This record gives sequence, C-alpha cells and structure tokens, in this order.
Amino acid sequence: MNNLKQPVGQGIKLIIVIVSLLITGVLIYLSGVDPKMTIELILFLCAVLVFSFFPKIGLYGIALFLPIIGWSFYVSYFQFTLIDFLSFIVLIGFYVRLIYKRLFTQDKPSLRWPILVPFLSFFLAVFLSSFINPGPWASAWYAIRIVIFFYLAYVSLPASIITNKQILKKVIIFISISGLAVALSGILSLLYQHWDSNFFRIQGLKLFGVYPVGDNHNLIAEFLVITNFFLLALRYWCKSERTKRIINLVFIGLTIITLLTFSRTAWIVIALQLVLLFILKQTSKFKIVAIFAIAIIILLPVIFKMSQLQEENLSSTENRLLLSEISWQAFIEKPLLGHGTGSFVDIVSRNIRYQAKYGAPVDSHGVLQKIITENGFLGFITFAWVVIVIFMVMLRAINRYTKHRELIVPMVIGCFGGFISEFFNTSYYKGKFWFPLAVTLVAINIVKSEYVNDHQKN
Repeated sequence: MNNLKQPVGQGIKLIIVIVSLLITGVLIYLSGVDPKMTIELILFLCAVLVFSFFPKIGLYGIALFLPIIGWSFYVSYFQFTLIDFLSFIVLIGFYVRLIYKRLFTQDKPSLRWPILVPFLSFFLAVFLSSFINPGPWASAWYAIRIVIFFYLAYVSLPASIITNKQILKKVIIFISISGLAVALSGILSLLYQHWDSNFFRIQGLKLFGVYPVGDNHNLIAEFLVITNFFLLALRYWCKSERTKRIINLVFIGLTIITLLTFSRTAWIVIALQLVLLFILKQTSKFKIVAIFAIAIIILLPVIFKMSQLQEENLSSTENRLLLSEISWQAFIEKPLLGHGTGSFVDIVSRNIRYQAKYGAPVDSHGVLQKIITENGFLGFITFAWVVIVIFMVMLRAINRYTKHRELIVPMVIGCFGGFISEFFNTSYYKGKFWFPLAVTLVAINIVKSEYVNDHQKN
C-alpha cells in the first residue's frame, strides 16, 4: 500500500512544480507585454495565498465590508466593487486551501451547499431564460457573474467556513460593527446637508470622491434593518444583564437612525419586525400597545417630517409604479421564461414614456419585478421555492430549538426585514442581503448539531 501511495504523492508534487513553473513563465512573459497587468496578477496571487492560509480572516473581512457597494474599480478588464473583489479573492483562496488539504493532508474539509436543490432549480431557470433570448452569451455571463457568484461567495462560502459558535459569534460581531459604521457615516452626512431643507435625512457619506455605501438613503436603511437585529442576537452570549441593557439601548438608537433615513420601506419593515419580535417573544398585548403608544409620542416630530416628505415626493412613487407597469407588460410578452437575465434595464430604456419623464433607465425597484421580467413564471416559481424553504427552516428552528431562541429569533427577524426591503429596492443579488441569510442558516445548523448531541447523550 505504501508503495502505491508514494508514486501518487510524487506525481502530485510534480504537477504542482509544473503549474508553478507555468505561472512563473506567464508572469515573466506578461512583464514584457503589460507590466501593470503583471503587478496586478502578482498582487492577486499573493492575496489568494494569504486567504488560503487564513480563510476565517477573509470571512471576517467580508462581514465587515458588506455594505461597500458604491466603490467600484477595474482590475484589468473586469469591473468590481470592493466587497465583490474581496469576496472573489477569499473564495479562490478557500478553494486553493480545500484542494491542497484534500491532496496532501489527512484533513478532508468539505464544502457546504445550503438549500442546494431549490437554488439549482432557480439557476436552471436563469440559464434557460438566457439562452432562449437574443444575446444569450452576454445574458449567461451576467447570470454567472451576478447570480451564481452570490451563491458561491455569500452562501456556500460562509456555510463552509463557519464550523462552530466561536467563528459564528465573531462573524455576527463584524456584521454588527459594519452596521454601526454605516449608521455613524449616515449621522456624519448630516453635517454636509442644509438643515433648513425639507429633504435633509440620514444618507450616504461621500469620501474621497465616492459614496462607499451608495448615495441613496434606501441603501443605508435596507442594511440597518438587518444589522440592527444581528446586534440584538449578541445578547445570546452575554452573561451580564448590564451588557444586555447596553445592547438594547444601542439597538434602540440604531432603530431611530434607521427611521431618520425617512425611507418608506424602512418604516414599513421596522414596524413589521417589531410586531414579529413581540409575537415571537410572546409579549402581552397591553405591553405592545403601550410601547407603540410611547414610541409614537416620542417620534411625533419625526412622523410629522415623514408626512411632509411624502407630500413632496410623488415622483418617486410614480417612478416605481411605471417600472412595475413596464415589468408587467414585459411579463405578458414572454410569460414562461422572460426576456433573459440582465435585460431589465434594456427593456426600460426602450420605453418612450419612461425616457421622456425620467431619462436614464434604472434597474428594477423590487425583486419580483426583476425576476418575472427577466426569468418569467419559471424563474418566479423557483425563486419562491428558495425563499419558502429558507423561511420554513428558520421558523421550524424557532419552534424546535427553544433553548437558543435568543440567538435565532433576532437573526431571523433581521433576515425577514432584509427580504421585505428587496420587494422595493435593488440589492437582491448583493452580498449585504444574502450573507446574513447564510449566517442565519449556519447558526441554525450549529444549534441543530448541539440539539442532536444533547438528545443522544440523554
């Protein structure tokens, strides 16, 4: 047996030497053709190597930089946002580590694929819609670059790296820090606004000529409705009542900051989240009414400001209604598989009414309009399957693992708020939405393992 293993090991080593020599040869050749590309490639390989040794650090970095979607740049011919580029490097580094460990060590790490079958069905619908429409290769590339990538980088990767509660806790801490940083940047943005204007609100902060989290107040609100509750989940590890009260106060402060974005979606989502929180915590009806009455009295100036803004913000509502109308007409034209992944903006650009009234086309303000337009009824059904399975897993965990409700309930409510937000916003294929969902599924899986072990011992 040892004689059989030795040649195999030598063969693998020989392959690695040959690959290393080929990479070195390519770098030497490129240095004479395109020095800039050579430097970028060397830096990329070094970063991949670092994250192959320290994948957890890469995961913490992803959790920390999730909202940085407004800073985009080119690496050679490819455009990335900061968070997508970081996630791509960490993903490649993790696969390098996985292959190395499988070949050279006794440790056999495995990839995890949460809710794989429903996701595969949705991806199949996405690809079918791409290849039956004009421009199939561009549409398929969009599907790979956007749709497949979000699953690999923001669902499968965290599920594969987070293997215990210690890692889980750190990831939740970094997500919470990210939310705090976004809230702080929103407060700082007030310093650069005219307070006498009716439209001053918490919004994106401009740094070095770019808006790192985006310039739209909705981009802040849709992230905070998730991270606020992830912060609340940290109470699970707190032994001191004083620490829990501090977390509660920070949560209340962040909720008020979220309301100060004056995002209609955020106000609806926060109301639903709080109602759901009180229901799941089995709070008495009298206490719920009293809390909401006190909150309304305290927030009267904010409520008055919100009503003023909505009276002057009719164009935004009309824009969304017109986009919904365009989406429905496109669905009627091709109801089964839609017009192809990534086609929504092009469809809007061909609408004369929209061009005349609003100018440059925008992407769909809502995941349902996006999917029925681009992927048709089949895309809608398969995506609905993904969502239903995810929330069935979450609700089942809340009911079954009562000992861990303080961890699971806030995370589930945060994910619920993020999902509701995407009925009206455009981050449905971004890590800031899917990464927290994946972390919540991982948390449930870890709790489930503890639950099974406890029952086996008993």
